[in-house]
Amino acid sequence: MVYSFFKISSYNIYRLILQKFYRLTGILIIVCYSTFSNAQTEKLSKELIKGKLENGFQYYIKNNTYPLQKTLFYLVVKAGAIHEKDQELGYAHFLEHMAFKGGKRFQEKKYITSLYEQGLQLGKHFNAVTNYQYTIYSIEFPKEATLEMQEETFAFFADILDGLSLDNEAIASEKRIVLEEKKVAPKVSEYFKFRLGESKYKYRLPIGTENSIKNITRESLGRFYDEWYQPEKAAVFVVGNVFPSQTVSLIKQQFETIKNKRTNSTVNEGIYEFLEEAMAIDISDSYTSSRLFLEWGWKRQSEEQTEDVLRRKIVYQMLGRILQKRTDSLFSKRIDGLKLTDGYFMADVNYTTISCNPKTNPEMTIKNILREIKRIALYGVPENELQYHLKKNQQFITYKEDNFKQSGTYIQEYLDQYLDKNGSFFLEKKDSIIQHHILSNINSRDFKNEAQKLWDSNTMRLFFEQAASDDTKNKFSLQKFRKLKKQLDADNILPLIKKYARKKNSLKKTSKNRKLTVPEIEEEKALSSVYYPKLGITRLTYKNGLDVVLKPVKSETDVIEVVGLAPGGTSSISDSLYYQYESTIPYIELGGIGNLTDRDLEQYLSDKDFSVSFAISEFERNIHASTPHHQLEEFFKYLFIKMTATKTNEKEFTTVVQDEIKALKKRTSHFSIVSPFKRKVDQLKKNYFPNRNGAQTKEEFENLNLSQMHNFYQKAFANADSWRFIITGNFNKDSMLPYLNNYLGNLPHNNNRMENKELFTHSEHEKELIIKDQKSRNTTSISFVLYGGYIPTVRNTILISLTERLIRNRVVKTLREQHGMTYTPFVELEKKRYPASNYVLEIHFDCTPDKIDKAKKITQQVLEDIIASPIQEKELKYYKNGVALKHNMIVSDTDIYNWNSYIIECLSNNEKIEDLEKFPAILSAISKEELHAFIKRSLDVDKTKIVSFF
Repeated sequence: MVYSFFKISSYNIYRLILQKFYRLTGILIIVCYSTFSNAQTEKLSKELIKGKLENGFQYYIKNNTYPLQKTLFYLVVKAGAIHEKDQELGYAHFLEHMAFKGGKRFQEKKYITSLYEQGLQLGKHFNAVTNYQYTIYSIEFPKEATLEMQEETFAFFADILDGLSLDNEAIASEKRIVLEEKKVAPKVSEYFKFRLGESKYKYRLPIGTENSIKNITRESLGRFYDEWYQPEKAAVFVVGNVFPSQTVSLIKQQFETIKNKRTNSTVNEGIYEFLEEAMAIDISDSYTSSRLFLEWGWKRQSEEQTEDVLRRKIVYQMLGRILQKRTDSLFSKRIDGLKLTDGYFMADVNYTTISCNPKTNPEMTIKNILREIKRIALYGVPENELQYHLKKNQQFITYKEDNFKQSGTYIQEYLDQYLDKNGSFFLEKKDSIIQHHILSNINSRDFKNEAQKLWDSNTMRLFFEQAASDDTKNKFSLQKFRKLKKQLDADNILPLIKKYARKKNSLKKTSKNRKLTVPEIEEEKALSSVYYPKLGITRLTYKNGLDVVLKPVKSETDVIEVVGLAPGGTSSISDSLYYQYESTIPYIELGGIGNLTDRDLEQYLSDKDFSVSFAISEFERNIHASTPHHQLEEFFKYLFIKMTATKTNEKEFTTVVQDEIKALKKRTSHFSIVSPFKRKVDQLKKNYFPNRNGAQTKEEFENLNLSQMHNFYQKAFANADSWRFIITGNFNKDSMLPYLNNYLGNLPHNNNRMENKELFTHSEHEKELIIKDQKSRNTTSISFVLYGGYIPTVRNTILISLTERLIRNRVVKTLREQHGMTYTPFVELEKKRYPASNYVLEIHFDCTPDKIDKAKKITQQVLEDIIASPIQEKELKYYKNGVALKHNMIVSDTDIYNWNSYIIECLSNNEKIEDLEKFPAILSAISKEELHAFIKRSLDVDKTKIVSFF
């Protein structure tokens, strides 16, 4: 369980599975439809059912089969930190924890236990979040949601609303966990607190205070529970392949008898009335660069999602791009990374925010931004500038069919509407058509009106995040800000000069885009084609050694994803020469390809919707690309030439290198600061190698050799050496074959394979390493890194997955539930294929320094027990269920990105597709003895590395 300060975000989605009514009887059907007809229901769209029971409890039910392998259940209670009295701080969050302890409807067996038995995991499949204004309980089934499952889930939700036991033993146990959570909770940013103004929100975090948590009693918690956990303050949301009428019947059975215990419990949930013109500066060494936030707070109005509302949102999106383009052109040396955002923040406040990195003193930056807002407020946007941005905005609009709308998207919309956050039902229509219509009617006055509102607002607020290393003397004040605005008010600001309006792309206009020509080639058909019916996958093998995996998937767009994988990267290059080749791809891409120069190539790509990017890591070569269906032939032509016929541009290369050398003098810090703890853990996980860096000195930049890079690039990409391509999306296999045969099938054959070398040695690293932070820390971060070897087969991959789940379950149960020493231990698995097949497991948790030695000893003991003790049959069954859920979720998936990731993972580990079809049988046949033997054989606990960060 976690608490959050922000609006609940969209959820990652997989699939739902078709409902089976094996428990449904004729009597139940009659009851369902009879009770359904009596419910107070309102049909908001074709399949959404929204209803309200007599006690005020609300429900939203949506039948949706996209994705196919997921059913979402959410319970929302309008009880959060803002509803607490001064002596009740943290009560809403504490109740969230207590909800998972069970209630009167689950006396013999806890509902959460049944979720674990089904293979579901805390945090991934069921969780909760406590905010200022509400608490949300979520259960996401990656499997079929039978009527029995629905009935049990609603009973669990009903227990949360009216039936929690709140016994003293459970409260005492949970106090330890919540207090530990408070100690390791991340600090709330000063910027977030600034946005709360001087409202009540600023002085109460959902986690509460240590004193209030320690003083919780059954009676005091019960009073808060009775006051706020009432049906009139709650709603349930269900999205999946369910029949709404039957789900309504089950909801009524569980919730209609629950009575409201109290009425008229209200608090002031407003923030807007506490906002005023203000300014604050936060100086910290955690900031990599200084950033300015200029924002306006608005009183949020509850509104339907009409065309006018959508029109305003589009205008603000474009206004941000207009300001960015203007400041880039007029003040490029003074403003960097300007961005405008507009939307709901919290409670009754919307914020319009302009953020940027000031390159000069903040006063000048603010002056330049406000000057342009004032200019637009006076004169609007010139026609040629308006048309430029309208055309650009059209490119961001993509058509999405309603049939492919994600279940998580629906849940988000319904939550927003229930929580009165401008939830949208209007956009269930074909929103791309609506947006095109709106864009065709947007004019200069739209921008003039919105800019005038910004200029006239009396809630303009300033916040600076200033890096401690920033040499800028920030003496800007609220008084100076008011004086500056008053001065701009009096200034005679002229319309935008024609110089900007005339500024065009550096490319010369041509009547036709440049054409890419390909040498004459003959169709090279695949040597073999094998179809795997259970997976819907076709595997092609070509004479040049290339493998192609095709997975047609019905998705929400016509986009086709293409991913290329091949072993061999920069690991064969010594540390001393690594800098020579590290930036090969960006330097080579300064030139053209085939018959096109770099300028011709830019013109050629100007009207193409496909994208192709190459990458070389230490152990692998990758190609990531996507294309719409109507540009398939041009895409494969481009991919073929980009692989086989790159051209270098020595002049542009020299210019870029000289710019890099000049920048060395000004470079004071890296773009991002990674903690030494994370760096060390990444090194132990074989993801980071400290002796391998790009060019960092003048001498190294001067030694870069474009010709050598080009040779390396050709060796990596200009052949079919060990390449595998995975292609997923909306396509027909037969229509795809000509492009594959003409282009991928004709990639040159090359026996000069790129070999990988090991870059990691256990002996180089201490068994246990302690890293001290420069700043004082009240928590300690700890990571155990374990190593194992395996032969890459589907069976061994399943065994690794079972091992991961077993370790996660034992660690979480021991550290969190038994000892209450850590709040969020997690276990992460990474499989490595190169240079030899192996896997790395990280066990990570945070705790207070006084408990670190005991926590490490307990974790070490857990690992030793796993090696020494046999596994119980019941425990293995839980882990098998979890692995089966994950597999079934993918196999029944209709999302190109999920399939892409799954196939990439399998093929990267050399797993055979024919074995994937046997996955259920292989999983079922694995015994507890086999799993235990695999763990003892593969997991080398003696080589475990421990990193502690104080």
